[in-house]
Amino acid sequence: MEPLSQLEIDRLLEMTDRLHASTDVGGFAAVATAILPALVPCDIVAYNEIDPRRRRFQFVSDPVDAALPGAAAAFIRHMDDNPLLVHTDAVRRMGSCG
Repeated sequence: MEPLSQLEIDRLLEMTDRLHASTDVGGFAAVATAILPALVPCDIVAYNEIDPRRRRFQFVSDPVDAALPGAAAAFIRHMDDNPLLVHTDAVRRMGSCG
């Protein structure tokens, strides 16, 4: 891996400052999805936040129409089947019992 150039370091620091200035999760997600393509070239960038206990799912993307219609509702319906969430819950329970 090549070391970062000074320009890349400056860009990264500027983006870190912009993220740090976010005052809420929605602002953080909007900034993150807007600036990430400057660091990592991509066609779509997305921020996902999942709260299984409250059965909430937030999806922010750039472009905004990257999400499939009804995807959030389908995800919430099948949240209990998601292997990552099942594993995370099991690990959390083991840690709290032990």
